[in-house]
Amino acid sequence: MPASRSHSSSSSESAGRSSMYIQSGSSEGGSTGCGELPRLLTQAPEGANHMSTYVAYQFDLELPHVMDLLHHMLDRYDTVSCYSSNLIEEGVLIYCLEPFMVGPNQTVEGSVRVGCGKFDAKAKAKGRFGIVTRKHEQHIKVANIYTFGDRGLEYKPRRIWKEYAELSAERISNDEPYEDGEIMEENDLADADRVVRSPYRSLSVAESFTKAFDKSVVHLMSYPISLTSQILVAGSITPGSLARLRTLIAQMDA
Repeated sequence: MPASRSHSSSSSESAGRSSMYIQSGSSEGGSTGCGELPRLLTQAPEGANHMSTYVAYQFDLELPHVMDLLHHMLDRYDTVSCYSSNLIEEGVLIYCLEPFMVGPNQTVEGSVRVGCGKFDAKAKAKGRFGIVTRKHEQHIKVANIYTFGDRGLEYKPRRIWKEYAELSAERISNDEPYEDGEIMEENDLADADRVVRSPYRSLSVAESFTKAFDKSVVHLMSYPISLTSQILVAGSITPGSLARLRTLIAQMDA
């Protein structure tokens, strides 16, 4: 995992930070029962775009996993979101906001009109988990994680199961990378209580700072995300799982 940011502030500054809070739920301070988020005091221009309470309020603070991750970011890195690419490594689980366009005849709560008069469209942002498969100078490649309404691949037709790998919160017995040219056609995670629908070996979580990965599946395609985005670190997968994920993505694109 990435190294924590060094704490150079004095004890009085730390006490000041811990004594100030914002409530989950709204920027007006209304509590929703998800806990409180310590307010970061921006001490220096560096990272200011990632250390303010405004950044925290871009996320849905009513979601328990969001509060878990914001607390983790504050406790480990002394920031709200990643201010440096050094905090993000390949194989890391992340959480960020994904914008998407809303269809012309769709009514989606929370969507806004964009275009500034030049065109007319509706858009919305949704929090999304993902796995960093590659890191470059100005962006990362991410494989998105989905739960499909907490039903996993049960929600999707069988013909597309091969496009996803399941994510296991438990270490699996065979977590080695695939051999050259190997494609797993039978999942070897033997667990009578777990219905496995993907044809591939499950990917294994090495470290997690939230319990939001139940019935999660990973889409075997990677998408670019700018390193200037608001990104929260949510954990990591094992090195063997990262190697297998890269292999599966390459095979899917072949």
